Amino acid sequence: MYFGSFLGCEIHNKKYTESDIIELIKDYRHMSKYQKIQLEKEVISYCNPNNFNKKGMNKNNKRDYHNWKNEAEQIYMLLNQTVLYEIIDKNKLVVKVGEGALFENEAKLKRSYTEKKKYFENHDIQKTPGFEFHHIVSLFMADNKNEYSSLDVWQNMIYIDAYMHSKLHDTCDTYFEIKFENNNLIIEDIECTNKNKSLKLIKDKNILYNTKNIKIMKTYNKGYLESLIDITNK
Repeated sequence: MYFGSFLGCEIHNKKYTESDIIELIKDYRHMSKYQKIQLEKEVISYCNPNNFNKKGMNKNNKRDYHNWKNEAEQIYMLLNQTVLYEIIDKNKLVVKVGEGALFENEAKLKRSYTEKKKYFENHDIQKTPGFEFHHIVSLFMADNKNEYSSLDVWQNMIYIDAYMHSKLHDTCDTYFEIKFENNNLIIEDIECTNKNKSLKLIKDKNILYNTKNIKIMKTYNKGYLESLIDITNK
């Protein structure tokens, strides 16, 4: 609630990316129970609508802690209905594991690290600060373990800069199709009605990859999208 809702937002001329939010969450988790309680009191005190009733104040800048919390809880409930997550202990959202889940145990959650390593090896690139992995066809599209495994592969990944990654998640984010133009990658949602939201990723600036893998990436992407469309039509 405190950090995830700020993804892609800007303060003091800094736009917070996925990596920034993850680091903030890690810092929060290292705080003591007392520190977390004090932080919550400070936030509740600040997010009081009565503090924002000054004349001429923009309504968009008002803060209401209870509305904020309700919105977060609604998102939790929606995620709880997906194949990836479940709510335990009333308010803790976790990845589903065990019988009937995509993962048999928590060790399986780290399998994608192997695929990320394969991406670096096959594209002959190194881990680069400011760049993040993105699955072209979202893992959320998986309905079972086999589909998840077929999506969580290096052929379905791109390594892009954090800023473009945040912009990418502002699009429809359903079935992404990739195209190449002068070695730059164009990515768009085939179900999105607003094609103006497609993004162009400039090679070596926004995306790091080896051009020798263009055919592999296009073949995988086309094949998987066609299989999804066939399944939908059936």
